[in-house]
Amino acid sequence: MAGQPRAETQRGRDRRTALIEATLRIIVRDGPGAVTHRSVAAEAGSTHGLVSYYFGGREKLVRSALEDVALRNVSWLAGAQDRLLTVAGDATALAEVLADIVDEQLVTDRAMGFSVLELHLAAARDPELRPLIRSWGKAFVLVSAPVLKRLGSRDPVQDTRLLAQLINGMVLEQLSVPRPEFKEHVLVPSLQRLTSAIAADGARAST
Repeated sequence: MAGQPRAETQRGRDRRTALIEATLRIIVRDGPGAVTHRSVAAEAGSTHGLVSYYFGGREKLVRSALEDVALRNVSWLAGAQDRLLTVAGDATALAEVLADIVDEQLVTDRAMGFSVLELHLAAARDPELRPLIRSWGKAFVLVSAPVLKRLGSRDPVQDTRLLAQLINGMVLEQLSVPRPEFKEHVLVPSLQRLTSAIAADGARAST
């Protein structure tokens, strides 16, 4: 029909993806302030005009890249739920699996870890990005609350928030000042303290 936008071709989708990935590499390496049409075009091996065509202004380019980070992490969280539920009744085992997942997604993959932190900082400056953070938080609750409820949590939503803040803080510290054997010596013990406390609190309430 006349007046309706044409569907994006596969070539167009590939170009858009390449530009978003280039933007994320710049954000990770130099911060969001370094993102310009020219810097993204150079990073992607593309043209200034093509960046403008797909994203318009710089703000939309940065926002699209950070939206991509949020959506990928929401998908990742959903995929992790079954793995967590299998060990949800054992505080020690749950902490170890959580540590594996966090280490894989946000520590070993330093680019993703930096992108996640930049998304939070960007949302603090740009109100239009805050719905992404809220959606991400809701996704984390949907995945984690049933797991923590099975562990014995009396308030799975609040305990999910505590878990998220603990993970975010430890990831930030590790990305800032990397320590050897972080997962074994810091991440697992810290998560075990929290999961054990949640399980113990639930056990006391049931007696």
